[in-house]
Amino acid sequence: MIKSLMLYLIGLVLGLILLILGHQWWFDIMGFSYSREVMRLCYSVNALMAVFIVFLIYLLRNKFRDELGFLFLFGSLFKFLIYFVFFKSLLGDARLDFTIFFFPYLFSLMFEVFCLVRILKSNS
Repeated sequence: MIKSLMLYLIGLVLGLILLILGHQWWFDIMGFSYSREVMRLCYSVNALMAVFIVFLIYLLRNKFRDELGFLFLFGSLFKFLIYFVFFKSLLGDARLDFTIFFFPYLFSLMFEVFCLVRILKSNS
């Protein structure tokens, strides 16, 4: 299971790298004004939080098997709190600025769901 978990996490990082490259390319092609540093920060923080949540779920999979879904939901709530506390002031209120946080959030969330399902299937 550790080997497959590492493969999932490598996939997460590679997927986020491709996503940020596509995101930057799209913003550049469309001529949108944005901060590359803030975009990199959003992608990095989302990646780190997703890795932390997946490892936490993996570590607690045997002891709290029935509560793993709540742990996953708490992690999602935590990511949104991080957005509202730290990134909302950096990004502003524009829809384009929201995508800088939301695209990596959504990708990481789908990846976390995939990992959670695999962990739950392996324990049953």
